[in-house]
Amino acid sequence: WDAGTFTFMILGDTCSRACRFCDVSTGNMLAPDPDEPNRIAETLSKLDIRYAVITSVDRDDLTDGGAEHWVKTIHLIRTQCPQMKIETLIPDFQGEMDLVEKICIAKPDVLAHNLETVESLQGRLRPQCRYT
Repeated sequence: WDAGTFTFMILGDTCSRACRFCDVSTGNMLAPDPDEPNRIAETLSKLDIRYAVITSVDRDDLTDGGAEHWVKTIHLIRTQCPQMKIETLIPDFQGEMDLVEKICIAKPDVLAHNLETVESLQGRLRPQCRYT
């Protein structure tokens, strides 16, 4: 915090996957809060920080994996905090590159994604995902 950075997790607190390494709950998926992007941007505008990291749970239950929610969040942060740098730590969107491109078009300063494990352990730790 004292380095001027803040992290938010969007799209709820429940994930649509059950990765064996993760401590995020899996289960009953609620609809995304349509006001969340605005609340995040508003909160960031009140803080004395220079860098925001936005991450999320996986939302395989949503047609677009939550990509449009990501885009709204980025745009509203840019509007309310024009000097702030934005890092997006995005889900894999099940390999749907058009959804990743939507995030890129919103122009975050950093686009990142965690692989979480090496390829040889992928099948055991994340059986619902493909390493490639």
